[in-house]
Amino acid sequence: MILPTWLTGAQAIKHLQVSRSTFYRLVREGRITPYYLPGVADPRYNQEELDALFTPAPRQGGGSTSGTGDDRA
Repeated sequence: MILPTWLTGAQAIKHLQVSRSTFYRLVREGRITPYYLPGVADPRYNQEELDALFTPAPRQGGGSTSGTGDDRA
């Protein structure tokens, strides 16, 4: 069993390379979950969840990438 890597708010901001205001806006919007661990005053953030939030989704379909909309050969 792999234990999660917990980051402080400051560490999470640095890890994600976002501004403090952007980070806490994402927390308010519910896109980033704060966890309150026993014996720890400030919330911690799960690094795997943060990484998943900012990992691009794989592209679907095999359409043209030229941007012209003309797929004729």
